[in-house]
Amino acid sequence: MKKSTRIFLAAAGFALLAGMGIWFVPGMRFSAQLCGGISAILILWTALCVWSAKSRAGKVCKLLFLICAAMGILSFAAVEVFLVKVGRIPPHGDPPAAVIVLGAGVNGKTPSLVLVSRLNAAKTYLGQVPPDAPVILSGGQGPGEEITEAQAMYDYLTAVGISGERLYLEEHSTNTAENLAYSDRILSELGIDTYNQSVAVVTNDFHMARVHYLADFETPMTVTGVPARLPYWWLTANYYTREYFALTKAVWNRLNGAG
Repeated sequence: MKKSTRIFLAAAGFALLAGMGIWFVPGMRFSAQLCGGISAILILWTALCVWSAKSRAGKVCKLLFLICAAMGILSFAAVEVFLVKVGRIPPHGDPPAAVIVLGAGVNGKTPSLVLVSRLNAAKTYLGQVPPDAPVILSGGQGPGEEITEAQAMYDYLTAVGISGERLYLEEHSTNTAENLAYSDRILSELGIDTYNQSVAVVTNDFHMARVHYLADFETPMTVTGVPARLPYWWLTANYYTREYFALTKAVWNRLNGAG
């Protein structure tokens, strides 16, 4: 079997995996899209191999493709190492002045698996901080959600024994930057200086590096992380891979003044 044929079959396999497999697995849609992208790249590589055998211009384009692919792989590896390293740092330092729990998807009124992992981590952590420390539940309402993420978090935490008196709902944010910015406003109204006083942020381990980045450059806010972990390795791999692109976009937006 020719090399080009093998590559084409691999591309078809990735396309099949994307279209008929993991696309329908909850939480894995990004990986399905990534498989579709890999399929397209493999088809392009096959075309470049055929072209390079017939044309000098094809050889040049093939070389440029290899250089770009190598740079992309090295960039991905470096960022993933950084994401994993930051995501493994446990809460440290003095007890925080406040706690922020970041929202994630809600299916109707039911927290998604990602959000449940954050809420369980929050429940455990709140038993370790002063009871008078306010807790901001941050998350608006998105597609497919019958209530805000903040309300879903409130319902879940109060059902497991957390006092609703210490919970404050931030129900307007639609992304991580807004989570932090809008929560910061509420904390300022409560008399908490988030620059000079530490704030604990509960989110998933894969998300922690972007939280620190945005807290440093967008708020600014002094943050200690409380990382929550997902129960399945394949979901963890999916979200760590997705986070590479999310963090890259956040850095790009800041460098280009897009916010």
